[in-house]
Amino acid sequence: MTAEEKESRKKITVELSPTKTIDEGERPLRHGGDLMLLGLYTRLGLPKVCDTILKGSRAKYDLNGVLQTLVTSRILFPCSKRRTMELSKSYVKPAKSILMS
Repeated sequence: MTAEEKESRKKITVELSPTKTIDEGERPLRHGGDLMLLGLYTRLGLPKVCDTILKGSRAKYDLNGVLQTLVTSRILFPCSKRRTMELSKSYVKPAKSILMS
């Protein structure tokens, strides 16, 4: 298996606390539909395309993370780019920071 395939099969653990209360106004709802689309995103070869683009660029952001969020979110919730980034915060696996470290 390539490193990319291993990354796409990584298990995600979500911890829940029965004693934690939810603050008023906080959205407890978490969307998980994007997780089902990540395999398709990888099989389409989009991470490799992003890597190729970034090799010749001085970009300071995670192109793959941005594209992954936009593609999976817009399939689930067709809306503007701004609204897509707002919605992505409510995912089980929230969007990564756009800026690269």
